[in-house]
Amino acid sequence: PRCAKSRRGSIRKAVSLNSLERQKQVELQPAVCVMKRAKTDIRTLAVALLAISHPLTAAAQETTAPSIVRAQAEATLASRISGPVEALPFEVGARFRAGDVLAQIDCDIYHSEAEAAAAEVSGAIATMASRVALLSRGGIGKLDVDIAKAQAAAATARAKTANLLVDACQLRAPFDGRVAELVVNAFEYVDAGMPLLSIVSTGIPDLEVIAPAEWLRWLKPGTRGQLRLDARRDTISVTVDALGPVVDPVSRTIKLTATIEGSANGILPGMSGLVTLERIE
Repeated sequence: PRCAKSRRGSIRKAVSLNSLERQKQVELQPAVCVMKRAKTDIRTLAVALLAISHPLTAAAQETTAPSIVRAQAEATLASRISGPVEALPFEVGARFRAGDVLAQIDCDIYHSEAEAAAAEVSGAIATMASRVALLSRGGIGKLDVDIAKAQAAAATARAKTANLLVDACQLRAPFDGRVAELVVNAFEYVDAGMPLLSIVSTGIPDLEVIAPAEWLRWLKPGTRGQLRLDARRDTISVTVDALGPVVDPVSRTIKLTATIEGSANGILPGMSGLVTLERIE
């Protein structure tokens, strides 16, 4: 098309020339077009010969995608009761073991309520025993005994609830980890359901990769790759564990989960970087 355009331009320029010169310019244009096409064909042939003589290896077909390090477990722990925060034994960054007390709520009121509930249970059981004895002597009917048993069962349930509230005064760690954030301070009053602190596990973290959906043509669990984090200079070996169950229809991407091989020292949740996976078809 460029040759044709050049030819039409030459013809327009030649209008003011004599007929002989105009004829010469028009005849020269096809030759110029042939020469340009010949150069293009030579370049195409050279690229094809280079591709044949240097075929792409599997390593050359590696593909890269953004990734972020995720903790195996993380949680924001909330208070199950209302009251003043009596103690927060662990500071931000401190390590703890599963079962350690991470927060202590003032429990005086709840202890008193548990003691009152236990007393109600004792009274209800004594009443029930007395009515059973009276029933055996014919002093009362069976209905009175059934009512006494129901009252004893209700008192026992209230006592159990009171004891659960006492247990909730201590917020214990569900797994080994570190404190990521303290949401409240000691001596502050909190309501039930209010977040107190965030924690993350200290095990080997997982890697979340955001990959193009087209990779599903060749990607599978077990695919290996190399991770380079922005905060580090070394490369880390990773292996794809699982493919996400859905594809984002807007970004046309899928989430992958990969395992970090070897030691995870110095690799913290939230670090980001690029992961290069080996594409072998």
